[in-house]
Amino acid sequence: MAAAAIPCSKVFCALLAGDIKSLLQCTADELRPFLPCLTRIALCQPLDTSENGRRRQKEVLSLIAGIAETNVVKDELTVDFEELRQDAQKEQQLYKKLGPGEERAASQSLLAASIQHGLAAEFEKSPQIRKFRLVLSEILRVMNKLESPFGLESSELFECDVFMDEVSDILCIAVTELPSLLPIIQVSESLLRLEKGSYFLCRLIANMPELFDEVVTSLVLNGESMDEVSLAGRCRSLSIQHLCLMNPERAAYVQTLSLKHHRHPGLALSLALDADEKVGMVLREAGPEAAREAACLKPVGVVTLVHNIVIDGDDQMKASFAQYMKLMLQKFRRQKSSAVTRLRHFLIQRLLSFRRHPQEVLKAPSLLTDVLPLEAVELLGEDEGGLVIDVKEGKHPEGVADTGYLQELVDQMEIEISDHESGDGWTEGDGASKDESSRAKHPHSKKRKPSFDKVDFPPLSLSHQLCDDEALELMELLHCCCALKVQAQMYLTSEETAAILNLIACTCPPFSPAGVQFVEVSLCVLLACPFLISIEECEQAVVRWFQWLVERLPDFEQACQGQCSYGEMLLLMAIHLQENQLVQIESLISGTLHMKVSSSLRSGHFALLRQLFMKVFTEEVVCAHAVGVAPTFNLNSNMVGCFPIHCMYQLIKNRSFKKQGSSVKDWIYKQICALQEPLHPTLAPLLQEYVQLLSNPTSRSNQGSPSSSSSTTSSSSSPSLFSYPPFTAEEVVRVFQHVPGQATYPPITQVLMLHYILLYQDSYLANLRTLLVQSGNAVSSPYGPSVLAQIPMKQLLQYARQHQATYSTLYPSFLRLTATHLPQLCLAEEWLREEGLEGGNKFTPIIKLSSKNINPEFAQEVLTNLQNSPSKALLLLTHLSTLPPIDLIPYTHVLVSTLPLLLEPCVARRIQAQYLALWSRLNTVTPKKLWLDTVNALRTARSRTLHPITLQNVTEDPLVVLRCDPRVFRCPPVFEISLRVLAAYTSMSRAWLAEHAHTQNCVAMATSEFSSSSLAAGKQQRDELCVALTATQESAVVQLLLEICLPTKEDEVQCNFGPQLSALREIQCLVCSYIHQVFISDPNLAKLVHFQGYSKELLSMMVSGVPSMHICLDFVMELLSQPQIEKQGAGASGIAVKTYLRLQ
Repeated sequence: MAAAAIPCSKVFCALLAGDIKSLLQCTADELRPFLPCLTRIALCQPLDTSENGRRRQKEVLSLIAGIAETNVVKDELTVDFEELRQDAQKEQQLYKKLGPGEERAASQSLLAASIQHGLAAEFEKSPQIRKFRLVLSEILRVMNKLESPFGLESSELFECDVFMDEVSDILCIAVTELPSLLPIIQVSESLLRLEKGSYFLCRLIANMPELFDEVVTSLVLNGESMDEVSLAGRCRSLSIQHLCLMNPERAAYVQTLSLKHHRHPGLALSLALDADEKVGMVLREAGPEAAREAACLKPVGVVTLVHNIVIDGDDQMKASFAQYMKLMLQKFRRQKSSAVTRLRHFLIQRLLSFRRHPQEVLKAPSLLTDVLPLEAVELLGEDEGGLVIDVKEGKHPEGVADTGYLQELVDQMEIEISDHESGDGWTEGDGASKDESSRAKHPHSKKRKPSFDKVDFPPLSLSHQLCDDEALELMELLHCCCALKVQAQMYLTSEETAAILNLIACTCPPFSPAGVQFVEVSLCVLLACPFLISIEECEQAVVRWFQWLVERLPDFEQACQGQCSYGEMLLLMAIHLQENQLVQIESLISGTLHMKVSSSLRSGHFALLRQLFMKVFTEEVVCAHAVGVAPTFNLNSNMVGCFPIHCMYQLIKNRSFKKQGSSVKDWIYKQICALQEPLHPTLAPLLQEYVQLLSNPTSRSNQGSPSSSSSTTSSSSSPSLFSYPPFTAEEVVRVFQHVPGQATYPPITQVLMLHYILLYQDSYLANLRTLLVQSGNAVSSPYGPSVLAQIPMKQLLQYARQHQATYSTLYPSFLRLTATHLPQLCLAEEWLREEGLEGGNKFTPIIKLSSKNINPEFAQEVLTNLQNSPSKALLLLTHLSTLPPIDLIPYTHVLVSTLPLLLEPCVARRIQAQYLALWSRLNTVTPKKLWLDTVNALRTARSRTLHPITLQNVTEDPLVVLRCDPRVFRCPPVFEISLRVLAAYTSMSRAWLAEHAHTQNCVAMATSEFSSSSLAAGKQQRDELCVALTATQESAVVQLLLEICLPTKEDEVQCNFGPQLSALREIQCLVCSYIHQVFISDPNLAKLVHFQGYSKELLSMMVSGVPSMHICLDFVMELLSQPQIEKQGAGASGIAVKTYLRLQ
């Protein structure tokens, strides 16, 4: 059906909206297809009986009064439809008796009986009622075959051009008056089986505009997944396309519906092409603004459609579209009207249009004179019947559109595709090798086959620089072509590959973020489609383009003010290509183009492209450029794209800096100091690779080790022992210091620096033996206790734990390293207490102190006199409990130094409880200093006059914690503090002993000259001694705690007032809780303690207060079977333990 036969879209939209004013402006020819509907509106009783309704009816009547066929339609509306309905129902009953699809003689029809000279002749001389019968007879006959396979039905009445208008009027009136007899969906499906059914379907819906959505929805959902392959699919798609031309506002709905239900890919593609053609027409006639407005009202164009299907679509949609493209290119490529042929026509037209300046594209009638070689243009001119193009003067004959030339290109594509399929082993870009065979198979194309391998690639010029909109439009077009090739498997001809490569390598993008985006997409398209480079001229153009990108990189960065740059992506591609890391390259391309390109990276063309990259970007150039790139300011995971950190990570991972002797310490330190939350996912693996590079020992004779540009380290070891110098102690401490007048580093920087220290310590211990062998003397870590003492480790660990989503890529490794090297900070009981402090209700005191006068000196004065003024001390402690833990740090010394005062008699329990709460809050921010100060404060009066206990003392012997004032053992709040300190130092001592044993083993292996078996035996002995010492210390702690639980005379006196008021009872509960934890963490300790034995008076307490005592049942029989006399006490203890456990 020609486009002129489709009912006018302007009239349809006005009729659907009830816009009478717009209808009054239409001509009679435009209104003729809508005459049945308009006549019904004008003559029938309106639903709106108001004055406005009557006025509108009169306007419609005056509108159709000038149309000659109005009286005929009026007569058709007056027939007896009840009689028609009864006869039609009888006709349907006869068809049901025959069965679906069975033929019946025309003489047996009740509606079309007594026909002498055919339906057309009978229709011409019959009255109106007879004409209705004939039309109903034909449509019912076709409806009876809906259940049979699809096929075109012959109908003399519906194929006669003379009666098409009248037959369509009768059909519209019949469907309106007899809806139960002629359902609109079944009638629509029946019309698809007629040769001119699309015309009648449009006329039918034109007079029933309210049913448009219902009809097209049914047509789409009942359609085929490959619409252009079958006759039924082509007829259905053509009808839907004509309906969309009649109602263009709903074309987008039809397109979305077909994509959603994976139906009619050709229809969706045709609608997109129609939309682009209309936008292009508006662009040439009315300008860019009108074109943008028109694009908003139309279905999505080809580029957007391909993006929605091939990139954003689900797997089923992608597979269906790829199958459709493959089938159409293989078996139906000769169909000039197919959507795929139109798509190729559109793509080559758009590609060629960008070869000219955008303003010239709108004015130039031909686009080929700028892209085709001279001989190709001449040949095309000769083949068009003597039409010659003057290339030199740029002239073109008037009235000749460029579509003829573009069709020539499409014809050449068909020949080339045919050559490709009949040949063996021919791939894209190898057109020259098949020239002769192509001419032999297609003699008629000998003259007109242009040699696109000779397309010129001029150097980039700023005089033809694109604007932002043009660059983005071209970028989307290149992305579309790449998606069609890679995802939809569409074969690209040499013409298309030459045009694509020319647009990539010879287009000057703007110095703006849009230009950066264009360059990044172009780089990824080139890697995804390496076959674009097929001849030497292409290689030279690509190399020249790479060099231009490097030269113009400062211009882009200056224009974008450092916000974006393609330098990182270019550098990252060069790094991956040098190492032939295909997985990383695929990930980079997929992240930019949002599609998988694994198959393209394993072709021979990709190896050639890799060589071209390596010509421009050698490893030395890459490393020098990477070190000179400034770190990204405020780097975080919300930033999308390629950044210098990606390049540095790959270079460090590939050990490129080590090969070139370049130092990256300063760059990494600056980047760590310029971070912002949330943490970028590359930071954690970057630090891990960097630390592995640092701690990888090299020989003394290694002259390629880079030297640090900053100050030397504070360690005693020689810097030449390490591949790279680590961060100095001053650089590490600077991150955690607070200098007045200067901005402090954010928590993310401090967490990263602590993670680096833990990584370095872990790697240092792992490589300690090799370091000792190479150095020949002791080697210590650059981050000793003096450095670690200045780092708020617990505070940073707690911060990372509270913000795990922010540090999702770092937290697992960070927690593992902390638990390994700082186990005292990862005690489960302490973490549970901290959660209780965070979630607890904040207490607001009724009586408050003025915060203006409260300072550490005032607090020292008040707390020193707490026995004389307990109320004032309580108010002070209550006020301090409302402060954040970080604000309590200045009061640490005051609180700890006054702890012995709590041991005095008659101190209020509430004051002791407030002390415990404040100590717990301080324990969340400064635990190491708090623990050591607490141990020194709780010593006896005589011991406090001696040298203070150091961290090394308490680490080597955690029992020092229990050598305190005996009054601590009967003051439950203070004793709880001591137990928490004891648990921390016990854990720290265990880790220190393991590290010490490892160090001694490494020293022995590095300095000893004994055999390997002797060294292994010595290592085993040292490990056993370490385990024995650890078990001895921990069992001694348990034995001392059990002795503390034994009642004294004072305890017996206090117990007379009731066990619930006994301090001993509270102490026993605290001890049982501690013992339960150590027994659970190490069941062998329970066995050791019971073999050592303890007072029988404590058996009842242990069984009832330590839930883990049930593990004693596993070795109680071993206790009972001790043969030695000195161990028979343990046997008696075993009997008692078993007895109490049985009773329990």
